Amino acid sequence: MQITIGQTADDRRKIQKSFANTTSVSVQLKQPCDLLHPVFMLTWSSLYIHANYLNAPDLGRYYYIDGVNLLTGNRAELHCSVDVLMSYAAQILALDVNVRRNQHERNKLIVDNQYPEEILSTVSVLKFNASPFGVNGGYNTILTVIGGQRSGE
Repeated sequence: MQITIGQTADDRRKIQKSFANTTSVSVQLKQPCDLLHPVFMLTWSSLYIHANYLNAPDLGRYYYIDGVNLLTGNRAELHCSVDVLMSYAAQILALDVNVRRNQHERNKLIVDNQYPEEILSTVSVLKFNASPFGVNGGYNTILTVIGGQRSGE
């Protein structure tokens, strides 16, 4: 089986990752094989020292290199874990979804009971002798506004 081994500096939460300094190499899967956490056996080379990512086209997945065990006879085991986001990037990006929670933006039309709210309270006392509506003598007017809830922006 052929894999492409290289480096990525992208955050694990990013869907489409950059993949640099790649080299194609022939490997064998250590048996029994776990597709989520496979172990690839290969002939070791100093080209792989800084590698932290690989693509296994025959398995249809991308993997993080979690650890390397150097063996006798210039062989090595690459212990890996699947990168679900990159492996299924096309399917994820093709989804039509309504995002209810986002760390950067908030839609005030969607109820979110976990979003912190801030209650504002302002009390103002204004004294006046004449009515502000032009009616003199007689009645003073009291204006009140109820509400004042504002989302924590």
